[in-house]
Amino acid sequence: MTTEMKNLKEPLIQAAIADIAAPTIQKKKKKKKDEVPLCGILSLKYYRQFFKITSADVATRIKYAFVPFSNKFAEHTEDSADLWGPFWIQTTLIFVLAVCANITRFLKIKTEKLDDFKYELNFVPAAAGAVYFFGFIYPLLLTLLMKCFGSKGGFIQTICVMGYGMVVFIPVCFLCLIQHDVSLYLSPAHP
Repeated sequence: MTTEMKNLKEPLIQAAIADIAAPTIQKKKKKKKDEVPLCGILSLKYYRQFFKITSADVATRIKYAFVPFSNKFAEHTEDSADLWGPFWIQTTLIFVLAVCANITRFLKIKTEKLDDFKYELNFVPAAAGAVYFFGFIYPLLLTLLMKCFGSKGGFIQTICVMGYGMVVFIPVCFLCLIQHDVSLYLSPAHP
């Protein structure tokens, strides 16, 4: 081969290699763009996947949460646990607890002292502490315990189950407003 032919082949070979390597280089660039950083749990990108859910899915999960001995809830959330439903269920429960506590206080006041009634806003932080503890901290402890025994369930899955499970307490709060002696004696909280 002459040097002129070698000079012609080298640019062609380099161009062919560049064409073959170009998609790989572009894929690497895309991967780096979509990668979660080292402390990914502290970024919003990480949590975005747990809030991609439709209203129909949330309604179905709430419906399944009211059926205690069915496996449909676990089947429905096995691959797609979310945080949207549990967060809003727990937040709604906090305000329902505070409102029902104030209504109960109002119903217990004698009629001559109705003008002295004031709403007790301290119920909101107390309810928030209790509900969010059992909605987020308790599932963390439960997940750690389950991991010790070899369970394959994850933290987000446990939050999802516990959060949707709290939906049954919302109607129970309204049932507790009934101030009749028979309902008080039938309630499990009665001493």
